[in-house]
Amino acid sequence: MSKLSRQIGNFARTACILEVTTEKPGNVTPTHDFTDTKFENFVFGSMLIGDAVEKAFINGYQENFRIGKQIYDFVRQSKTNNKTNTHFGIALLFIPLATALGTMIKNKKKFKNFDELKDAIDYVMKKTESNDSIYIHKAIKTANVRVSENADKFDVLSRNFADIVRKENVKFYDLLKISADKDLIAKELTTKMDISFRYLVFLKNFSIFSREISRGEILLLYLNLLSKYPDTLIAKKYGINMARDVSKMAKEVIDKNLAIEKFSDYMYKNNINPGSTADITANVVFLYLLKKFINL
Repeated sequence: MSKLSRQIGNFARTACILEVTTEKPGNVTPTHDFTDTKFENFVFGSMLIGDAVEKAFINGYQENFRIGKQIYDFVRQSKTNNKTNTHFGIALLFIPLATALGTMIKNKKKFKNFDELKDAIDYVMKKTESNDSIYIHKAIKTANVRVSENADKFDVLSRNFADIVRKENVKFYDLLKISADKDLIAKELTTKMDISFRYLVFLKNFSIFSREISRGEILLLYLNLLSKYPDTLIAKKYGINMARDVSKMAKEVIDKNLAIEKFSDYMYKNNINPGSTADITANVVFLYLLKKFINL
């Protein structure tokens, strides 16, 4: 199991490195740092998320899920060793995915279809408990993550959030369902990662040994995701109308009506970062590597 978990962790590290080293408009890349986050922070965070994925895979195999605590532990380690939050969204995706894979490998001697992993993800997420919600609350506060404004009683930033969640036994899955209509990652975790699985087709010629092909396909994947789904982080920072405008611009780039250089300049000049789109891009790459490994 240790050898297999290490391999799964390496796929996670590879996916994150490939994503961050692809020159994607608006994101941190080898040629673009942010004032508070550098490319090197993302490289280091990519190593840390691999460690978390290894643990998640083993926990899934042992049917010891603790999704919320696993995410919180990763955030705490990242904050201590990396001094910044680079992979919070990716942790939300990778940890349940690795947990689901571990569960599936234990209960099935052989995959009949890679899409069976969707049901394993659904199973793991629906097994979450109120304690997972409380740990996610702690993770968000520790990472100082920007969240959507929420006026209901389950506002994750409210002072008495933990008491309410514990009293009403609100699972992490339940919290995600509440925000799934306005948060891409919440949507993914409550729909069996439907978007990520559907967008695997953009990596049909993908090869980690060909820089031109791998980065080109990741960029195209990113632009197509961005054109279809207004980015959650942009919507949180600047409003949904701005997020939709960026999606329209991404579509213009795909249709060759807008030069990608002009789009990139606009994004960096205006400090517009499609962070949620980058997280899902990394998740698609991770899924692709897992699928190739399972050889289906």
